[in-house]
Amino acid sequence: MLDLQTEAALKSASDAAGFSGWEGRIPIVLGGIGHRELGDLERIAGLVRKECAALKERYPHSPFVILSPLAEGADRLIARVVMDELGANLIAVLPMPPEDYKNDFPSEASKAEFDDLLAKALCVKLALTPDDPAWKQPGPKRDEQYARAGAIIADHAQVLFAIWNRLPAKGVGGTADQVKWFDRGFAPAAYSLYNGQISPLDPPEPGLRIGIDPVSFDVELVENPLSGSTDANPKRSNIRAIMHRTERYNCDVVSHRAAIAASKPIAVLSKGAVAESRLADSVFQAADGMSAHFATIARFSDKVVYALAIVAIVSFNFMNVSAYAVWLYLGVTLLMLALYLRIRWRSIDNRFLEYRSLAEALRVFCFWRHAGVKRSVWLSFLSRQAGIVHWLRHATRTVEFCQDSVATAHTVTQQNLADVKKHWVQDQVDWFATRIPQHEGRRMGLRTLWRTAIGLSFVLSFALLLMTFTPAALFFGSSAEADVSLWKKLVEPEPYGNLWQAVLSFLAAGGLAARGFSQRRGDAELAKQYASQQQIFKTANDMLDKVGQPDAEWKPEEILRTLGKEALEEQAEFVWLRHARPFEMPQ
Repeated sequence: MLDLQTEAALKSASDAAGFSGWEGRIPIVLGGIGHRELGDLERIAGLVRKECAALKERYPHSPFVILSPLAEGADRLIARVVMDELGANLIAVLPMPPEDYKNDFPSEASKAEFDDLLAKALCVKLALTPDDPAWKQPGPKRDEQYARAGAIIADHAQVLFAIWNRLPAKGVGGTADQVKWFDRGFAPAAYSLYNGQISPLDPPEPGLRIGIDPVSFDVELVENPLSGSTDANPKRSNIRAIMHRTERYNCDVVSHRAAIAASKPIAVLSKGAVAESRLADSVFQAADGMSAHFATIARFSDKVVYALAIVAIVSFNFMNVSAYAVWLYLGVTLLMLALYLRIRWRSIDNRFLEYRSLAEALRVFCFWRHAGVKRSVWLSFLSRQAGIVHWLRHATRTVEFCQDSVATAHTVTQQNLADVKKHWVQDQVDWFATRIPQHEGRRMGLRTLWRTAIGLSFVLSFALLLMTFTPAALFFGSSAEADVSLWKKLVEPEPYGNLWQAVLSFLAAGGLAARGFSQRRGDAELAKQYASQQQIFKTANDMLDKVGQPDAEWKPEEILRTLGKEALEEQAEFVWLRHARPFEMPQ
């Protein structure tokens, strides 16, 4: 049987040029399937063009990829129109090697048309072929090859163009079967590349189907219910929101070139299979650079908002004394509201979290492939976290599929493993060792500031209370009236009273702001999480050091596969929990 990510991929000469043109953007993946015999081809092509125009208008910054088996009829029609209208890159998903496949095309003209389209493909993705050569002859085994090709499209397309009469399939893996698989979000294990690794308990969200009836010319747009739903009114897939988030990411890539340029690529990509297209590296670099950019904006916005909160509290306490305090309070409050709305409207926090998570998932992918680990990253990423963050799972799946489709076989050497250990495992240990003290130090500093400010405000309040009972004569001697307290001497007079009020307001506001800012930053949680992750990477590092020794129980690939899964689960938990805590105005 051919290997999933090596012999099952035939490279096209145009692959590097196609991927480099995306410049860190993530494509929206389209699929095109349908019947071989169609009626009014021009009218059907017009309907496909209309839907392509709608996609182009909705996702103007996104590149497109079209997955097509390039069979006669609908497959080729959809591929040509989508390539012309959207500038989409073609990935030819073939049920068998091209020379065997062409035996199913009756005329020389059809074979020439196939060769012409194949030459335009970014790359060729072959379905797995069994060792039994029975698939080379017409019959059930050959039909299963068509089912395997359809399964690749059903498992990876986000939008499916399906030109079919909506009747049941005549054989295994026909158009109707492929539509059914796409509608539920994944293909059967018997035909899928993932061979049962996609769990029906947490499958990817189904895509958007654009169904075209070749007889009535009706166009049907179907947003499928989530797989496994038994409700009378099941929750629909978030596929439109997922593609909207992908478009937002791609728009950010175009708008933040300087921030992306400041990010460093993954070191090992100068060697090995993942270097061949640089797609994963370019998306990693874009996500990494933009996460740092939005993190800087979020941190600065936090500081400004909490500083303004202190000014607002102090000015509020003087509103009955000065009209200027009223205007200051109103101005500061409006400025805080404007900042709050800007942060929430632009989703600054969520962009940082999402892009950071995307970068970390691709980091695992790149190092896995360099070390020869063939497991799919997206299967272990955000599988239990429902909702809009699933766009990250779709994005990871898309990058992984496109990258693996152009990858060729490479031998994993000891140098590969040494590179991964140095540039991933040890680098992560060192990174956590740097960041943990930073978060602990900031947490301790803010806690000290909060305790000091609140403590001083309590001490000062208690001192003022004592002043109401303490005679001023004890401190001012005969110059003070016998019945005059320190309160009347030092607090009630206009200049002193305002000063005491300002000091108390500032201390209380500063303490509360420090407390709120600390909770907002989550330094305590991050320090604990980073300590846990550091321990995982330290353990993996130690296990890799022991590889080759008599007492070593695990192979390097097993260690790195387990490490990657742990890292992905931690990252998914991180983005999910913090994603649920949006920015709020200081209370």
